[in-house]
Amino acid sequence: MLKPWLGHYRGQPLRQGVGRMLHTMATSAQDRASLGEDGRRAQHRFLCIVQDTALAQELFTLFRARDEETQIVATEAEGLSLLLRKQWDAVLLEIRRPGRQGYAPCARVRKYWRGPLVLLLTSPAAGADVVRGYEMGADAYVMVPFDPRELVARVEALFQRSNHRASAMA
Repeated sequence: MLKPWLGHYRGQPLRQGVGRMLHTMATSAQDRASLGEDGRRAQHRFLCIVQDTALAQELFTLFRARDEETQIVATEAEGLSLLLRKQWDAVLLEIRRPGRQGYAPCARVRKYWRGPLVLLLTSPAAGADVVRGYEMGADAYVMVPFDPRELVARVEALFQRSNHRASAMA
């Protein structure tokens, strides 16, 4: 039985699995690009690069309930590919390994794209790892598990600050 957040992509039934999340949880670019559940234009575009299925489901449900365009991918390669093809307002990146290697995807995102906000989703870490994440280009650091209201508040605060900076520079 498919989970409620699993479905169809271009008429083809999808199998469960993290590797299929790109197609499973995506808003079809051709059919509903930038549209929320009710057909209105989405406020923001979120790209979530996460391997944990429970976390992916939680993020998808949270942002889709807010009429945000949300796309979930399981690998860094899929995420970087989508960053090349589409503009995103925020990238939520799950960090699964401590140390420099774990934060390398954040550095790669920042190396090529300055635009989207980057939020790191990680388990509680030592202070040095938090600092490393910011040094690699993260805009915020959220520990998993998180309160969904806190995540939404952080994202909104970051968007307000980035909009304020952009209008001040114009």
